[in-house]
Amino acid sequence: MLKKEIYIFIDLDGVLSTDMHKLYQTREHGDSSPDRWCPVATNNIYRLCKKYLAKIVVTTRFDKEITINQLKTLFEKNGVPGGFVAGFAGEELAAQENSFAEKGNKIKAWLDDNAAGNQTYLILDKDDDLLPEQWDHFIHVDPENGFADPNSMIEAVEILTNFSFNKGSDILDRLG
Repeated sequence: MLKKEIYIFIDLDGVLSTDMHKLYQTREHGDSSPDRWCPVATNNIYRLCKKYLAKIVVTTRFDKEITINQLKTLFEKNGVPGGFVAGFAGEELAAQENSFAEKGNKIKAWLDDNAAGNQTYLILDKDDDLLPEQWDHFIHVDPENGFADPNSMIEAVEILTNFSFNKGSDILDRLG
């Protein structure tokens, strides 16, 4: 049986780099670094990746500014092993920015090119510029607390579990 791949599409700003954590950093360190993410949010991502053997795909617009190895290092510095990072979505669609469902088109193109229809996925973002067929995979994250919000984590588990079971995944094998 071919194993389903599980992907988590993340816009870093607002999901892992939260407004509350930026305020905390400024108060504690005198500045806010985009390289230091909310530890609760990153731990939640790590827990999802570990539980579901999920891979992270970054949808952040800065994707042209850093390499995949730099991105993996950034995740490692924030407590998420780089091996969970699959890449960037949207590198090839930069010319279509500001189009309808820009992020949704980037995610669709990445899945078409990399997942061969054998996937379950989750989208975590503060924006909702998605395609209609992606809404059931989407969690709107409040940028103040990002993915540190426990309700977002509960929703994520529900989505990944429901889509995995409904599509005949081998998720029970993954969970041991």
